[in-house]
This record gives sequence, C-alpha cells and structure tokens, in this order.
Amino acid sequence: MFNFSAAVSTVEGVAGLIPAGISLINSIETSLGPNAPADTKLNLVKAGLNSVYTQFGNAEVAFESVWPHVSAVIAAYQATGLAGVVAATTPAPATPVPAAA
Repeated sequence: MFNFSAAVSTVEGVAGLIPAGISLINSIETSLGPNAPADTKLNLVKAGLNSVYTQFGNAEVAFESVWPHVSAVIAAYQATGLAGVVAATTPAPATPVPAAA
C-alpha cells in the first residue's frame, strides 16, 4: 500500500536540501576545481547535506532514504551540462542568452 505521508515527507526532505546542495556544489567546485575526481566531489556533497539534514531535516525520514533522490537530482542537473560538480571534466560553457531590450 502506498504511504502518502512518507512520500510527502521524502519530497519535503529533498526540496529542503536543494538550496544547501546548490551552495555546497558551488563551494566544492570552487575549492577543488572541475578536474577533481567526481566521486570525491559527490561524497563531499553527500557529507555536507547529511550534516545539514541531520541538524535541520525532517526527523520522520532518515537521510539514507532521501539521499538516493537527492543524488538523482544532482545527476539530472549534471546531465544538463550546466554543472561540473559531478563531472570529471569541465563542462562546455553555456551559451549566453541576449538580454531583453
């Protein structure tokens, strides 16, 4: 049977970690550079988010239940080519969008 309450709690946990995750990704990428091993960067993101989640997160859902979903979001973000944190090499720069007149 589908546990709607647990699903909502998991979604809230993932959504709550997105701002911290973006900040961590930017900091790690700046500190280690785009050519640092991807698994090292991902482990640092996981450790940082685990710390934030443990202190401020949803006590109803364990971090271990939320992490697979967060890592899927990170993988999807990386697949856009806009982030280098999971990639082992520097992604191609984004094409600038002209400013509206």
